Amino acid sequence: MVNGRRLVSSQSAVQGGSQVDLNTIPTALIERIETVPLTGAATYGADAIAGIVNVILKEDYEGFEVTAQYGDNEDEMPEVSRLVLLVAATLPMVEAT
Repeated sequence: MVNGRRLVSSQSAVQGGSQVDLNTIPTALIERIETVPLTGAATYGADAIAGIVNVILKEDYEGFEVTAQYGDNEDEMPEVSRLVLLVAATLPMVEAT
């Protein structure tokens, strides 16, 4: 869950898409993570039988963050690289005329 709302996968369940990739959430936007073990089904339904994880995002994030990662394993796995750019700001309200 993200901010108390169910996060739905972009793939259909027929294609094995019932999983959710939390790696799509930039870590700079996470304020805290809450876990509710075993009792989540009473509140959140059958999808929460084993419990739930609720990712609470920051509401007033302003800033700039660049994250880079590089991996190399010559014998077993190919190279892995990742670059994340996050820019967030609060914009002033503009009235339509």
